[in-house]
Amino acid sequence: MLLCAACETAAPVQRSSSPATQVEYDRQAPISLFADDATVLSDADIDRILRFHYVPPAQARIAVLALGQEVWFGYSDELARTGADVRSEFAHQLKTAATVTEVSFLPTLLVPTKRSVGLFREAAARYQADLLIVYQSSCRTYEKSRLFAASTSKSFCNVEAAILDVRTGLVPFATAATKDLTVSKNPEDLNIYETMRKAELGAIREALVKIGTEISAYLTRR
Repeated sequence: MLLCAACETAAPVQRSSSPATQVEYDRQAPISLFADDATVLSDADIDRILRFHYVPPAQARIAVLALGQEVWFGYSDELARTGADVRSEFAHQLKTAATVTEVSFLPTLLVPTKRSVGLFREAAARYQADLLIVYQSSCRTYEKSRLFAASTSKSFCNVEAAILDVRTGLVPFATAATKDLTVSKNPEDLNIYETMRKAELGAIREALVKIGTEISAYLTRR
């Protein structure tokens, strides 16, 4: 049962769309309706950014930055090797784009402790990268125990990625992919938690394949 106290029917807000109003708007200089916005970017800066027509570079050296703590690197030798393979496969896929000359992960020493676009851009510039591809994964993993069969782990992983153009500071492209994978516990696994990490890595690997394909297609688009 739905209860409603003192309900009133509100009249829809009427917005003027007359030609005179539109002409007046077009004649005005582009300004923010919120005064606090100017503390970061001026209205003129925002207008210039929005008017800028971005084209990916004809030749690009790419740096890749994976955000977040990749726990599998410190879990077991097998998981560490698999995690390194996932990174290498992603870098190799990006390099298949005709406009990409080199792909490598941003050295750990250059990764800023504080997350901000400005600091990421500065680190990539020091590395002389034309583009910085930043990605981050988040997973939810569940265990299913069985009495007379091997336990399984199912992981749902979402990976978000964005391209940061180092010269302009623009983020012209962003994408995301969600994949799930079920893995059965292997007798050689240390415990169910290792099985869970394997499921996560497998789902992330599949998501990065999709993301790498989309980024490569974008970089070669003209």
